[in-house]
Amino acid sequence: MNRGRIAALAAVVVLVAGAFALGLWLAGRTLTPWLTRERVEATLAAALDRPVRVERVVLELWRGRVVLGGIAVAAGPSWDDGALLQVSRLVVGARLASLWHGELVLRVVLHQPTVRLVADDEAGPAELPVSVPDRVGVGPVTVRVGAVEVQEGDVSYADPARGVALAIAKLDARATPADGGLDVRLQAGRLRLTQATVVYELDDAAVTAALRQDRVHLERARASFAGERLELAGEVTDLLGAARLALQVRGRVSLGALSRLGLAPLALDGTARIQGGVGGTAASPTVALQLAVPALRVAGVDARRVAGRLGWDGATLSLSDVAAQTLGGRVAG
Repeated sequence: MNRGRIAALAAVVVLVAGAFALGLWLAGRTLTPWLTRERVEATLAAALDRPVRVERVVLELWRGRVVLGGIAVAAGPSWDDGALLQVSRLVVGARLASLWHGELVLRVVLHQPTVRLVADDEAGPAELPVSVPDRVGVGPVTVRVGAVEVQEGDVSYADPARGVALAIAKLDARATPADGGLDVRLQAGRLRLTQATVVYELDDAAVTAALRQDRVHLERARASFAGERLELAGEVTDLLGAARLALQVRGRVSLGALSRLGLAPLALDGTARIQGGVGGTAASPTVALQLAVPALRVAGVDARRVAGRLGWDGATLSLSDVAAQTLGGRVAG
C-alpha cells in the first residue's frame, strides 16, 4: 500500500472518529438541559403521583447510559409517611448499536434499593395489567426494555391489622418482558415471615417464574428451612383474588424446627423427606404429603423407618397409612 492510500485511510478514520465525537457532543448538548436533577424529579413525581427526590443525575454518553443517584420516593402524597422506595443508584443503559435497526434497547439496574410496603385496607383493590408491553414507539425509534435488574435489594411488607410482616434481604432479581408478561429470576439471602408471634425464616431462596396476567407459573422455587432444602413447582392463579394454588413440593423438613415453632402437637425430633401437593387457596391451603422419616423421636420415644401420609383440608390434620419400627417391633395403622 503506497503512502497516498495510507494517508487517505488515516484521513477517513480521523473523519469518522471526529464525526462520532461531534455527534456525542451534540447529543450531550441536546440532552443535558433535559436531564437536570430538577427535571428528572418533576418527571418522576408526575409519573408516580407522589414526591420524588434525586440527588444527582449523570449523563455518560460514551457508555450509553444515564446514572441517577440517591433516589427516594415518598410513601404518600407528602414526606410525612416516610419513603416507599430508596435507591442508592439507578442506571439506565442503552445498546446504541440497536439504533441501526430503528430500535433502542434499554437495560435498567437498581442498585441497593430499599422498599417499604404497608397494607392499606382503605385502598381500592389492586389491578394487574392485561399485558406488559415490551416496546414503545417514540417518534421514528422503537424503545424496548431488554431487562430490569435489582442488585442487593431490601424489601419489607407489613400488615399491622393482621399481624403479618415479611422481610426479604439481599435480593437480586432480573425481569424481562415476554409474551405480554414477565419472566422473572429471584435470589434472596433470607426471607423472614412473621405471623403474630411465630417467625419463619428461609435462607438462600431462589425462584424462576413466569408472570402472565393474574397467573404465575413457578418453574422452580427452592429455599432452606432450618438447614434443610425444599423445592416447589407449579402454578398460582387468580393472584389478586383467592390466589389458588396448584403446587408440587418435595425436599426435607426439620421436625424439631416445626416443634419449636409450635406447629406440631407433640415434641418431635428428626428429619422428614416429603413429596406431595399443595392446593386450595393462599388463605386456606390444602396439603397432601407422603413422608418418610429414617429416625424419629416423639415425646421421648424413638422410632425408625417411619412412613405415612399427611393431610390438611384447611381445618383438620390427618395422618394415615403410618408404618414404623419402635419398641422392638413394627406398628402400622
